[in-house]
Amino acid sequence: MGIIASLRVAKLPSRTEKAIEDKYVGFWGRVKIYLGAPVFIMAATGMLTPAEKLLTRAWGDGIATYVTLGIVLVVIALSLFLYDHTPKKLIVPIGIIGWLLTLALVLWYSLFGPGAFGDSSL
Repeated sequence: MGIIASLRVAKLPSRTEKAIEDKYVGFWGRVKIYLGAPVFIMAATGMLTPAEKLLTRAWGDGIATYVTLGIVLVVIALSLFLYDHTPKKLIVPIGIIGWLLTLALVLWYSLFGPGAFGDSSL
């Protein structure tokens, strides 16, 4: 039944499609979908780089935690800035791609373990 409904919506004019998206997804739904992009960036940088050990070795445990928090806040701030400057029709596809890539990254990491992305002995 869902496939039939989606096919009917796909055949509608773009103006009607936009009205349906605004009605069922709305502003906050679009924001939640778009947050897949920054979540992927944070997950990828957290899994692909041995930053935690390098930061701990350079500045100690206390400072490394705050530096990591600062990096997360900067990524979120940049993503919200880009959200305001991205065309509305690209918000949902960017977010869905981000969530799918995050899921793929987490599945890869869970299947192959901490050493899946390179040398974890730094």
